[in-house]
Amino acid sequence: MTLSYIPSDTNAEGILKAAASGVLPNGKPVVVNADGTVSSIAIGSDAVTTPAAYNSSTTSEMRSALDTSTGNIMILYGDNVYYLVMATISGSSVSFGTPTSLSGNRKGVISYDVASGHFLLVYQGASNYGRAQVASLSGTNITVSTELVWASNVTSRPVLSYDPVRARHMCVYMNEGTNNLKARVFRITGTTPSAGVESSVNSGPNICSSIAYNPDYNSHLVCYQDYVNSQEGKCNILEVTSGTDYMTATSQNQFVFASEGLKNGGRDGTQTVYDTVNDTYVISYVNLSGSLKIMTATQTGSTAITFGSPSTIASSSGGVNSYFESGGAFDPNSGKVIVTYNKGGTSGRITTAKVSGSSVGSFSTTTFESAEVLYFTTTFNPDSGSALTFYRDGGNSNYGTYVLFTPGASNLTAENYIGMSTGGTYASGSTATVKIIGNTSDEQTSLTAGQSYFVQTDGTIGLTADDPSVFAGTAISATRLIIKT
Repeated sequence: MTLSYIPSDTNAEGILKAAASGVLPNGKPVVVNADGTVSSIAIGSDAVTTPAAYNSSTTSEMRSALDTSTGNIMILYGDNVYYLVMATISGSSVSFGTPTSLSGNRKGVISYDVASGHFLLVYQGASNYGRAQVASLSGTNITVSTELVWASNVTSRPVLSYDPVRARHMCVYMNEGTNNLKARVFRITGTTPSAGVESSVNSGPNICSSIAYNPDYNSHLVCYQDYVNSQEGKCNILEVTSGTDYMTATSQNQFVFASEGLKNGGRDGTQTVYDTVNDTYVISYVNLSGSLKIMTATQTGSTAITFGSPSTIASSSGGVNSYFESGGAFDPNSGKVIVTYNKGGTSGRITTAKVSGSSVGSFSTTTFESAEVLYFTTTFNPDSGSALTFYRDGGNSNYGTYVLFTPGASNLTAENYIGMSTGGTYASGSTATVKIIGNTSDEQTSLTAGQSYFVQTDGTIGLTADDPSVFAGTAISATRLIIKT
């Protein structure tokens, strides 16, 4: 934008006058809206729909995964009988296909395979042995492949993470025969699953809690409770070993992220997601006293991780916190981490948080259920900008229930920033004055002369670019900023 393009309602060089949409504070970044009004930059409120049942019977296990080709979400759920069903998000509504009944135990996890367009199910089946199937979708019909028995011994608590570069799934689980944490790599050929050899992750009894994939290093981070070593929170970097079949899991260095210890990892443990905006893992966990904490874990090499200091989302005051490993998600649109949990056995809550540097903060908490809620699974759909959370509703006969959660997003885009407000605070609907390109905003504080400043998604300005990256201007003194030069 240049001065020759300033609209006719401008009465001075570098000044724009326009109607304010919402309150416009003094000296703050301003965006122009599609209707020509101007607004301050802010992150909207989180929103959640009214809970609704999707399975009108007791539902004690559930996992979900996103079909990235359609935006639909497949849910594996059940109690004595297990089912698969597809959920479709349309605006603020959710519709479900016809459930497909599965024979026998399917207590396990599910992951979408981008290369084949199918879903991988890994579970504890008959005799509690490790088993796997491929689920395929044709229209609204779901079919499953012949079952693969990949472990002729008792396995438990599997977690899955997909590597789209190698088209392989990393599975970590407890081998109850050897009583330690193991890993295998799975792949899908056609509609047939296969599993690689078993690799060791950690010796001794460990309760596996959560896993996430890092696209920058093509590696996975598995977080768990070391059951015999002060119940410490530990993690390992896992990689799929290169080769013809990419079928071997290699465990890199082990790290301690919570020496204070974790609560029972089978029920509380950790949630791990990868923040693709800040290129860091985010680990949330419940410590031994029942406080819910969150921290960054930034991979700096194939065998190196740097941890940020943990922040407390919810203390144990008023009741300890608990949740399950698949209740976390990341929203790349708003840059928010989503943490789902149960507070004191009396309410279901969703907290969003944002990474800033090496710390996590900006917490916003929504209570979506007033009863005890268990067996969370949350999957985010970037196309709809919302997440589906499924859980067992203790206040409604333990039915399988869902809510649609939409994190509040910033109104800042890569193109709509026009300058800084000036002349005081403006009420919504009043005519506001905005200093635009080439002008100087002299209503700033604590700037460093000679430094470039960027507009942040929360309406502040800072020295580092946010997402989207929007240049605010260059400081010429502690109080003056040349706008978007």
